[in-house]
Amino acid sequence: MPRSRNWALLAAWASMNRVSPPWWMTWGGSMPRRSTASPALNSDRQTTAAARRISSRQRPGPLLEPLRAAASDNVRIATDLTDAQMRWAYGHARALVAASHEDFGLTPLEAGAFGRPTLALRAGGYLDTIAEGVNGAYFDEPTADAIRAAVVADRDTTWDEAAIRAHVEAFSPNRFVERVRAAAARLAS
Repeated sequence: MPRSRNWALLAAWASMNRVSPPWWMTWGGSMPRRSTASPALNSDRQTTAAARRISSRQRPGPLLEPLRAAASDNVRIATDLTDAQMRWAYGHARALVAASHEDFGLTPLEAGAFGRPTLALRAGGYLDTIAEGVNGAYFDEPTADAIRAAVVADRDTTWDEAAIRAHVEAFSPNRFVERVRAAAARLAS
């Protein structure tokens, strides 16, 4: 589906159903090896539409149509979003839900650049990029029940956007270069 048409369908759905930001967003794939989108989408089945809306960016793959078929009425799966569309989605999300096994924990940094927290699986790279209570919270297993509990708890959490952005800044390219130069200077002296 062409990008503009896909985005237009998402915008039309949001307008027709009076869905306005914020929503909980998940960003994932639809390839069998790495997909944990199904538990995130299924977590929505027992959470009311007023409480939970997920904008989900899926990479097209063999699980995409089954995921679409399984999604509840208040879930929309958008594929092939442009960078600008992703920035808009992050900027209007309540939080990112990250249930995959991510090696480097980059998606919480993307969300954090917009002052958005991440509700993440307590594993992998998320352990390096999420400071619990600062830029996110954890759940312990990638199941619908665990994700639902994290989303419900997040509804009553007040996040400090400036603190989230400050935490994410520690992972910026400039800070990385500063740390490498400082380490090199220590070694040279």
